[in-house]
Amino acid sequence: MRLTIAAAVSMYVVSAIANFEFTLQNPQISTGVDQVTTNKTSITVFRGERPKKAKAEDIWINPKDGSELIYVPAGTFQMGDKDQISNQPRQVSLDGYWIYKNVITVKMYKKFCSDSSHSMPTAPSWGWIDDHPIVNVPVIDAEAYCKWAGIRLPTEEEWEKAAAWDYRNNRKLLFPWGDVFDGNKCWSSVDSKKARTNPAGVIRSGKSPYGLLDMAGNVWQWTRSNYGGSDASISSHRVLRGGTWSSDFPGNFRSAYRDNYKPAYWFLYYGFRGAVGP
Repeated sequence: MRLTIAAAVSMYVVSAIANFEFTLQNPQISTGVDQVTTNKTSITVFRGERPKKAKAEDIWINPKDGSELIYVPAGTFQMGDKDQISNQPRQVSLDGYWIYKNVITVKMYKKFCSDSSHSMPTAPSWGWIDDHPIVNVPVIDAEAYCKWAGIRLPTEEEWEKAAAWDYRNNRKLLFPWGDVFDGNKCWSSVDSKKARTNPAGVIRSGKSPYGLLDMAGNVWQWTRSNYGGSDASISSHRVLRGGTWSSDFPGNFRSAYRDNYKPAYWFLYYGFRGAVGP
């Protein structure tokens, strides 16, 4: 079945957005393959079993938690930037993989807890808001969620490629949206102080070339990669990427910027998204 943005859709609702993006709103069907054609690209939406073949920006709906995963094809990209001491420029080759379009939300984490023996983490000062990113989760709990959902945390290489590799023009971006910081394209305290997280994925103008949201701002995101390096005090820390709502320094939102912390610790600045593949 071929669907267009203007078509009447009986299987699920496709909502057009100004720049021809779309979202899937609570679809009822659990299996199948459909095509969504916009003025920009043609995207295949897969349901049920994870597909063995896909192209850039195709979507797979994880049947476990209902999340959209975006496909990033195999290939080589430039990782790092010259001014990043711990992340110098180099060519990195990756197999194809799927990565979550959005960070894991409170609502999704609640479902995981209700289906398992896990408890919700300590609530932040603003309380639990269903459509906001889950926070206060250490790596062990993030990985427990991933195991329940049949996924894993992304490596930092996967995270950076999905965040900043402009595959259409074969070049690396400094930020998910381009090479100049724009406070309107991420949830941060650079232009005005923020007091809490923001609903996940609502700032669509800050999407990455592959279509991922909140790859800069809202919450730092755990990866499965250790920080490494010669400093033994932090080499076993986990890498965090993306910047957070409380940060007022634009450099923290660079796609090549690496932060790190002890995997057993949790903060109201830390969240995560999932990945799977190849």
